[in-house]
Amino acid sequence: MTESGRSHRNTASAGPDQTARHLYLLLQRSIIAWGLIARVEADDGAVIRITGLGRVITISRAPAGLPFRWRVACDGRTRFAASVVGVLRLVRRTLDPGHRGGRARAVRTSRD
Repeated sequence: MTESGRSHRNTASAGPDQTARHLYLLLQRSIIAWGLIARVEADDGAVIRITGLGRVITISRAPAGLPFRWRVACDGRTRFAASVVGVLRLVRRTLDPGHRGGRARAVRTSRD
């Protein structure tokens, strides 16, 4: 919860343009954190474009009526993501083909 009592999960109150703006900023910082060279741009219509490795990735809201929130297009292929995490995964796979994505795993260790 925020200080105003609103949940961070309620993106509807932020509005679609504000949500896209947050995603834009997250993508800019993620590209830097991943050590990649790419350019992230956004237009007023809530469309984000990432250019890197000679490729252009376009991210926008998915059309209404689909069970996905985001549309990610690159090289004539369109994929959909249900969450921001899904968008990040698609962008990373596209711009960093050598990256081996994985899941964190928690294991129980014996106590001596």
